[in-house]
Amino acid sequence: MTFCYEDFEVGAVAQLGGHTFLKEEIIEFAGRYDPQPFHLSEAGGEASPFGGLIASGWNTCSAMMGILVRDMLSGHICRCTGYAGIVAAIMDAAATLRGG
Repeated sequence: MTFCYEDFEVGAVAQLGGHTFLKEEIIEFAGRYDPQPFHLSEAGGEASPFGGLIASGWNTCSAMMGILVRDMLSGHICRCTGYAGIVAAIMDAAATLRGG
């Protein structure tokens, strides 16, 4: 099933997949995009107010975007307005550029 912005009602619920963050993934992402000590090593995390290694907010946002694309927007025909329509149009364009 695909969704458009207009399809959602206040209080509506959608079942989505999940993502488990592995230590190696957290560190790799941080090294490339958000090199703060509490994202780069357990020692850096332990020395922070967080008390341990934590994933970057950008890492969690990108994982969530992946879940939304896979679970809600894949195969979507851009027939709607709003955010979902914009994302679907971008995805369609990217697939065309990749030859798929």
